[in-house]
Amino acid sequence: MLQYESSLFESEYIKLRNAEGRLYSDEMVAKLPYVTKEHIHYKEWKIRRDSLRRLILFLQKNEKIKRILEIGCGNGWLCNQLHKSGYEVAGYDINQIELSQAKRLFPHIEFFSQELLNSHSVKKYGVVLFAASLQYFKNALEVILFSMKQFLNDKGCVIIADTFLYSENEDQKAKERSLEYFKKNNSEMGQFYFHHSTTILNLFDVAELKPQQSLLDLITGFKNPFKIYIIKAKS
Repeated sequence: MLQYESSLFESEYIKLRNAEGRLYSDEMVAKLPYVTKEHIHYKEWKIRRDSLRRLILFLQKNEKIKRILEIGCGNGWLCNQLHKSGYEVAGYDINQIELSQAKRLFPHIEFFSQELLNSHSVKKYGVVLFAASLQYFKNALEVILFSMKQFLNDKGCVIIADTFLYSENEDQKAKERSLEYFKKNNSEMGQFYFHHSTTILNLFDVAELKPQQSLLDLITGFKNPFKIYIIKAKS
């Protein structure tokens, strides 16, 4: 079983998100990833919009993908946007506060938590998606990826978006930056935040969707820092 379960995790996670201004009203969640330029996290949501655009372009080029399972769906905004784009979507999370909000706002989407995971595994998806959530899983990346096979159909893939994967040289510095950030914010989230390595990707067939800057992006200086990883088992 993936190690993504702890009442302490949920309390620390919610506490930090509240301090960061990342707990949103129902009205705001229903509109995400669109926020006003005055919003404190406008730059972050601009990145999320760009990642969503790139993700949907990939999905549209792969017509056999009909069903998507998002792991770590939070308040459900991304599930909602994927549903609007024509996909059958399900979302999984153990964070009951944000998950309850997702269920309330998006009743047309199936959301479930830990106790439903095993019974849900009979369903198969074309994509299992980790969007800004992989860092909350303690397991080694290869364990996470292999364990997702139970949810995928024969042609399915795992997609990792809005998450950094680190080389061995980058890993330690990234850990130090994270711990410094959590300490600065009086948070215990350091024990629930993990940095995953690119090294084991050699075990899989991996395609990378790299950010591409438009002319407007070059003029304004906008750049999405995240790659999107499309990962399949080697045949």
